[in-house]
Amino acid sequence: MDTINTTNTMRDSITKKEVKRILLIEPPRTVPIEFMAKARPGVQPPIGLAYIAAVLEKNNFIVKILDAIVEDPQCHIGREIEPGIYRYGLDDADIIKHIKDFQPDVIGVSCTITTKYKDAKRLFKLIKSIDPNYITVTGGVHPTFDTKNVLSDDNLDYAVLGEADYSFLELMNFLNGELKFDDLDGIALRINHEIRIIPKTKAIENLDELPFPARHLIPNQKYWEVNLPQGEATRTPWATLVTSRGCPASCIYCSAPIMWGQKYRARSAEHVLGEIEYLIGKYDVKEFLILDDNFTFNKERTIKILDGIIDGIENKGWDMTWTTPNGIATYALDRDILERIKRSGCASITLAIESGCQRVVSKVIKKPLSLEKAEDIINIAKDVGLKTRAFFMLGTPGETKAEMDMTLEFAKKLGIDWLCFSITTPLPGTELFKTCWDNNYIDRNLDFNQILFGFTLIHTDEFDEDYINKLWQKANSLNFLENPNLREGGSVEQAIKDFKRVFRIAPGHELAHYALGLAYEKKNLTEEAIKEWKTVLSVNENNELAKAALSKYNQEV
Repeated sequence: MDTINTTNTMRDSITKKEVKRILLIEPPRTVPIEFMAKARPGVQPPIGLAYIAAVLEKNNFIVKILDAIVEDPQCHIGREIEPGIYRYGLDDADIIKHIKDFQPDVIGVSCTITTKYKDAKRLFKLIKSIDPNYITVTGGVHPTFDTKNVLSDDNLDYAVLGEADYSFLELMNFLNGELKFDDLDGIALRINHEIRIIPKTKAIENLDELPFPARHLIPNQKYWEVNLPQGEATRTPWATLVTSRGCPASCIYCSAPIMWGQKYRARSAEHVLGEIEYLIGKYDVKEFLILDDNFTFNKERTIKILDGIIDGIENKGWDMTWTTPNGIATYALDRDILERIKRSGCASITLAIESGCQRVVSKVIKKPLSLEKAEDIINIAKDVGLKTRAFFMLGTPGETKAEMDMTLEFAKKLGIDWLCFSITTPLPGTELFKTCWDNNYIDRNLDFNQILFGFTLIHTDEFDEDYINKLWQKANSLNFLENPNLREGGSVEQAIKDFKRVFRIAPGHELAHYALGLAYEKKNLTEEAIKEWKTVLSVNENNELAKAALSKYNQEV
């Protein structure tokens, strides 16, 4: 079949009208109640959709973004839609109304990672039930690696693979007859019921050529009111910021290379500073959440950005702070950089350490990180006055129980303000998943819809689900029972802020209420401390820690 016939067949089978109006949707999330004890879906702007929208608008398309999560007033707590299942986001009737009101020609549904696939798939079906003539498109990590299975769904017409900013635009131009089939890059589709995959071969080398994300299409105020982004935002208004793409590291658990590749590509310091200045002027942004996988990889660029922010604060009146929710590269840090980071208003830095055993870091996880260097950097960060956070993983194939115990001991030794322990999740498409699959560490009948962060899916001869869950609970308790800010010389005020932040997503968190009581006790606020411990008992009348604390003050328990 030649190119012209392929193009005509494809277009005629889907639409005979011009494609002009495009709706981009971030789907709601549905999760089992067990998930809620360990995590919550983040509530932050879909920055990837905002980039795609900006490119489309620049090319005269009419675009709307619907974040079905944040548009639900109850998105911070969710609601039970059936026994044991909670939904974060709008119900189907509301989504249908948004679609009918806008009357799009094309509807794009975000599916950034596998944990969101079942909700994206459900949305494809909902869209086609409204009108089978709606053209459905998806994109993200999951469609990029599991393309054939995703396209086997008759409710989905197209998948955009990998970096989608320009590929989505090319697909729209293809549907309008302005591009030929052979002009497409990174697109999967069906032709005469046969799935055709056009591999992704191009990457945007000059990221400065992309327009700023179309933030005017997202309900910024609602994100600020909910205030539950990835990581933490200490001030509002806040904004997410992406300054680079790609990472040269080969960590076995990471799915980012599927989307962005391993070649590091960065926006210029001038371009990044221009967006910061724009957001301060346009939206009065006070805090920036830098979502890069590797913000500090290029030291020269990092220094230019930091010095530019310092100049903005000192000479232009910028009232801003910033954080790194995804973590930053430890090997690219030193005292000079950390001092600049502090001067530039950084509220906290997050280091992705993953394990307290160098063998596991280097040989199992394959992360280019020296634990000795990480310890030095954390000590310097604390010395210059930076709040510190760190990521650790438990349950990676190849590590032993003793090595996981080393991780907990190393984490305690570091004296980090907040520890973020996760259960290793084998995301499809990663080296970790392949290792688990090849060695029967995961169920061969595993449904991708079952993959959720916080759930143990990996079983080896060394450990099982029960062991990892108990270890995770023990590790998580360190933030409350051995918080360094409750020790001599620690910042009790920082501890109080961190414990209260927990209540935004888990109001009845026993350990957080207990630890908050300890913090109040250190400040001689006895009545407040007693109130917190009684709150613990209202949640769990058998909590021995709260009983012991109250008995010191002769309180009835």
